[in-house]
Parts: sequence; C-alpha cells; structure tokens
Amino acid sequence: MRLYIICPDCDRKVYLAVTARNRHELMRKWSYEFNIETHPGRIYKYNVDKVRAERSGRSTGTGALVGGLVGLIGGPIGVAAGTGIGSLWGYNKDMDEQAQVDYFNSIWVK
Repeated sequence: MRLYIICPDCDRKVYLAVTARNRHELMRKWSYEFNIETHPGRIYKYNVDKVRAERSGRSTGTGALVGGLVGLIGGPIGVAAGTGIGSLWGYNKDMDEQAQVDYFNSIWVK
C-alpha cells in the first residue's frame, strides 16, 4: 500500500516515504499537520486527513508467472497447475491489500 497527497499546483500524486495502517498511526509517526515540499521551493501544509492510500501493485500476474516457472519442473501439467495456484495466491494478496487500502481511506482523524 502506498500513501500519497495531491499537489495543489499540478494535481499530481506525491508519494510519501512512510507506511501506516491508518491515519491515526500516521499521525503518531508525523503529527496531525506536516509540511511537504511538492516542488523545489514550494512547501505546503497538509494534515493526515488529506493523505490517501492506493494499492502498490498487482500480484495476480506475478503469482501466475512465478507459479508457472516453478511448474516447469513438472512439465505441461505442472505449468498449468503452478500458474493456477500462483494466480489464486496473487489474487488473494491483491484482495488483502485492497482491504487495507479501503480501511485506511475510510478512517478519518477529524
């Protein structure tokens, strides 16, 4: 899961170099209000309620690829089984991360 704020100048995402399960944890690490330099010389004040979360990647394809490669040992049936098992593992990982993102985005401090 990646945390970000939106730059008021250009509306692009600025990713934060911090991890937190929710905004309360983020507040304990940084404080309620904090400053971020979005562009050289442009420092803006944000608060933890402005921080959003998104998924960091997709694991389904990675799981399928790794499972398929491991399955090469078992031949064509091993590749098919490995790809299927890897896809399921990756899908479950994606759903777990999406649940974490939804939880972070649903809990507000103020």
